Amino acid sequence: MQVNIIRGAVEIILQNAGEAYFVGGCVRDYFLTRPQDKNLEDFVNYLCKNNKDVDIATNLHPEVINKIFTENGFFAKTTIVTNVVVKSKTKLEITTLRMDINPNGRWTQTQFATTIEEDAQRRDFTINAIYLQPNFATNTYIIHDFYNGLADLQNKQVKFIGDATQRIREDYLRMLRFFRFSCRFSTTFNENGLNACINLSQSYKNACMPNQDGIILLAKERVRDEIFKILSHHNYPMFLHCFAKAALCESLCETFFGIAPSQFAAKTEQILHYNLQNPFFIFLSLAGTQQNIILLTKREQALLSIINTELKLAFTNAVEGNLLIRLSAVYAGHNQANSQNLTKAELLEAVFCYFVVNNIQPFTKHLILDIINT
Repeated sequence: MQVNIIRGAVEIILQNAGEAYFVGGCVRDYFLTRPQDKNLEDFVNYLCKNNKDVDIATNLHPEVINKIFTENGFFAKTTIVTNVVVKSKTKLEITTLRMDINPNGRWTQTQFATTIEEDAQRRDFTINAIYLQPNFATNTYIIHDFYNGLADLQNKQVKFIGDATQRIREDYLRMLRFFRFSCRFSTTFNENGLNACINLSQSYKNACMPNQDGIILLAKERVRDEIFKILSHHNYPMFLHCFAKAALCESLCETFFGIAPSQFAAKTEQILHYNLQNPFFIFLSLAGTQQNIILLTKREQALLSIINTELKLAFTNAVEGNLLIRLSAVYAGHNQANSQNLTKAELLEAVFCYFVVNNIQPFTKHLILDIINT
C-alpha cells in the first residue's frame, strides 16, 4: 500500500467537487492506539504500515467514481453503492453515502444520502461510525463523531447506534458481530446490546417465513464465517461463557451447532479445559463431526478425516499401553500420505476435540502430551 496512491485517491474525489471521509475499521483501529492530536501524515503512514483495509465515503455516485478513477489510471469495479479501485496493488473501497431503506433482517434496499450524518445512522456500532475528513494541504484532519464512538473506544464499550433491537432487526448478522467486536475491543458485553440479543433470540425457533425474525434467515455460510472469526480471537472464551451462561441464542445452539444449550455449556467447559486454540476444532467440538459442517477447506477436510477415521480407529478398544504408539502412527502416517503436513499441535487439538465430541474422559491426557515432547 502506497501513501501517494491514498492521497491521490482523495484528491481525485475533491477535484471533482466531491467530499471524502475515511471511515470504519481503518479509523477505529488507528484511534485505538493513537491520541487524537496526531497529524494526517501519521494516519496515512499507519494505514500503509499495517496494510489496513481503507474505506472512503463520498457523496459522489458510483458511476462518477468509476469514471474519474478509470481516467486516472485506476482499475475500478462497481457494485450498487461501492467502488473497489486498485492501482499498483493498493486497493481502496470508495462507497457512496447511503441510507438503508426497508431492511428485512438479511437484505436492504438503499438510497443515496447527501450527508455523513445520514450515512452514520445506518451503521451498526458507535466505534464504526467515526469519520476522518482529511486535508492534505494542511496535513490535518477533522473528526466527525456523531455517536461518541471515540469515547466508547477508549472506554472499551461496543454499543449499537440508537436502539439495539432495531439495529439487529435490520441485519441479524449484527448480533454475531456484536459478540465478535466485544471480544476484540472489550472485556464485557454492553448491557443494552446483550439484552437485545437475549430478547430477540426467543424468536429464532419460529423464523421459518421470509419476513419473520431470526438469524436463521441468514445463510449458514455467513453465520459460520462470523463464528469462526470470533473463535479465532484470543478472547473467545468470553463468547462461549456468555452463550453457556445465558442459554443465549437457543435456536442457534440447536439449529446450527446441533446441540441443546445445556450441552453447549458442558462442551464449553471441556473446550476451555483443553485450552483449544484452533477455531475449526473449537467449532467442531460444539457442532460434532457430522452436523452442519459446510464449505470445508482442504485443510479442514484433512483434519476432519483424522477425527472420523484415524482417531476413531486409534481409540477403538485402545488401552493406555498402546495408545501412544497408535497416535504416533497416526501422526507419521498422515504426514507421509498428505502434503499438508499435520503438526503435533494440530494432532493434540484433534485428540482433545475427539474427546469433547465423544464425551470421553481425558484419562490419557498425559500420554497425548508426550507426543508434543517426542
